[in-house]
Amino acid sequence: VYALDKDKDTWTKKDLHRMGNGRRGHACTVLGNNIIVLGGEGATTSVEFYDLLEDEWTTGPDLYMEMGYGHATVHDGRLFAVYDDGLVLEMAGDRTAWIESEVANIGSWGRRPVFPTPLLTEEMLGC
Repeated sequence: VYALDKDKDTWTKKDLHRMGNGRRGHACTVLGNNIIVLGGEGATTSVEFYDLLEDEWTTGPDLYMEMGYGHATVHDGRLFAVYDDGLVLEMAGDRTAWIESEVANIGSWGRRPVFPTPLLTEEMLGC
């Protein structure tokens, strides 16, 4: 993790305590003073919070479905986990569970038209 020092306009590497579960392909976001890491390969349902003020990791409620290469975002103080198939989960206000979000799942929002595939010939390609 790198922290921005706004006064010096520089990035500094911050050594954090190791989280409980190593992972990759995870979702990550910030809520208040917490960095939140969700799912990923090696920890598919795990959720962990890093408290920047206390300098410690704590375990959050597990996701009830595996998540790899998903997304996480915060809106209006609410934490959302967005799966690659469009499912949206919201962390309960007391941070003890995940619930299907009242926000319409992405799959019901409709789809934009597919961007047309360019037609290329071998003569158009080069190295």
